[in-house]
Amino acid sequence: MLRSIARMRRFFACVLPVAFLLHGIFIPPLPAQPRYERSFLISQKNGLPTNDVRDVCKDPEGFIWIATADGLCRYDGSQMKIYHHQQGDSTSLFDNMVLCVIAYQGKIWAGTNMGVSVLDPKTETFSHIQFDSFRVYRTVQRRPNQGVLRLHADTWNDLWIGTFISGVVRYRHKENDFQFFRAKNLTRDSVFNKINDAERILSIAASPYNDSLVYAGTAIGLQEINRHAGTLRWYVFPQATPQMQVAANAFRRIYYHDDGLLYAGSWNTGIHVFDPVSKAYYPLPIKPGPGNHILRAGIRGLVRKSTDEIWISSGYGMGLYHSGRRELSYWKENDLVYGRYYALYMIDEAQRAWFYDIFGLNVFDPSLQQFVPHEYGHLRP
Repeated sequence: MLRSIARMRRFFACVLPVAFLLHGIFIPPLPAQPRYERSFLISQKNGLPTNDVRDVCKDPEGFIWIATADGLCRYDGSQMKIYHHQQGDSTSLFDNMVLCVIAYQGKIWAGTNMGVSVLDPKTETFSHIQFDSFRVYRTVQRRPNQGVLRLHADTWNDLWIGTFISGVVRYRHKENDFQFFRAKNLTRDSVFNKINDAERILSIAASPYNDSLVYAGTAIGLQEINRHAGTLRWYVFPQATPQMQVAANAFRRIYYHDDGLLYAGSWNTGIHVFDPVSKAYYPLPIKPGPGNHILRAGIRGLVRKSTDEIWISSGYGMGLYHSGRRELSYWKENDLVYGRYYALYMIDEAQRAWFYDIFGLNVFDPSLQQFVPHEYGHLRP
């Protein structure tokens, strides 16, 4: 059995880099649903500076960019390049705690604990931006509450930045300027006593159909931003008990689907749905069935698969939700005994699924899921 596992690992180590770089030639479309039984793990053992991965994205050149708690990494399918802060070098990464990353307009934007560091891949140098008291600083220094938690590029070529204390910031590439959207007229109450959480942005999703609307999730409600009017509307949805109100208004993850609805995941109340037209907010409609318990844990990811399907990742595993049939058509549950975790945070054009857990960054490659290892040693004469 150990020999079988070792052979499988060698097989993945050899095949994955080739498939990663040459998928356009060697990987045909697969009509069936991939089984997602085995993943290839990228960890400290094969190049990561730490197994604490916070985000992942892919750029137009095909590189995978990995945000970690100890630097920004670029992965080409076989080798890892690590960007660290270098003392005395203002063009290096400003802070090694990288919380999110996105490829935008030919550059790599990294949200760190100390603002945004923007990498120019042509020169291999970084420029830096910080936000404090709703002002932009291009001369940066180490100061508290500078974290950038979320980066989101919309279909209209704007970049939306979710900050720790300065709310949502819009960056317009052509104009090279920033616009703040600040929550106003908020008062403390017995349910939400941490009013500062109003400016701490956990998630961002722009409407693909209405060029005016962008939504931002916080721990105490949902923000609706109108980019043209420059306004921000605040939604807090009443619930039956104070505990439920706190839980249901924590918008940890949000995702705008093809049906025009906004899907929202919290830490411990599963999925809710927000209708931008009627302003209704309700629990995810789902028929009774196996795997539904996956959706009751904290939601970690919401990713589009098709017009009717959404991948949902939680603390219990992952499931494929069909919005038309209102059911899970596929699900995988985490196996804590054997350390097997299932999630999906990014799908690339070759249908490889990427996710991170306590062991590092995992990739499920559909072209490799059809092979099952067997041990034939017992058949030898």
